[in-house]
Amino acid sequence: MEYDFDSAIDRIAELWRIYRSLRNQPADGTWDWWIVNEVNELEKEMATARNSDQFNTQTNLNSPILPQFLEGGQAL
Repeated sequence: MEYDFDSAIDRIAELWRIYRSLRNQPADGTWDWWIVNEVNELEKEMATARNSDQFNTQTNLNSPILPQFLEGGQAL
């Protein structure tokens, strides 16, 4: 299964909008904790997906950067 980075980024942006809209309220742990926890969880999920073999395969990070050449000096 492929991780949906776009949805996670959109959700983090939405949570920060909520946080900023409530910034006049004192951040005393009664309302701010769930926003911070959810952002932290989403960031952990994104980091795990980035480090997974699936992500590395999809982005083709293991492919050589330099072109391979045939015996006559022509690129493949």
